[in-house]
Amino acid sequence: MKKAKQTELLPAAEKKAYGTCKHVMLTDAEGRHLREVYGTDLQLAIEILDAYIENDGKAAKRYKNHAAVLRKGNWVWEKIRNQKLVEARLQNAAHPAKSFRQQDLDARTEFFSKSIFEKETP
Repeated sequence: MKKAKQTELLPAAEKKAYGTCKHVMLTDAEGRHLREVYGTDLQLAIEILDAYIENDGKAAKRYKNHAAVLRKGNWVWEKIRNQKLVEARLQNAAHPAKSFRQQDLDARTEFFSKSIFEKETP
């Protein structure tokens, strides 16, 4: 007589849809855990995954566990890192400040332009 295999001890938690297109499915516990760990970056990660699933119909079947895809170390976080880098570069370009190299050059020029024989006035 074969024993019936019990796959789950607890009933499956109901998953809720997240993202603009509502393709990212997470349980309340998964969402809470990811928010605690990743904070505000999680919303951006959900939007990236949601857009990918929307544009690639096969991706919905490929990703059985969306919480696993949203964990750090996956391609979603690489996209977030690249996006933040681009935003930082754009912000720096909008507010040009002197680079360290330029500041150093200016300081050297000012230092060497002063004569050592002139007395500085207090």
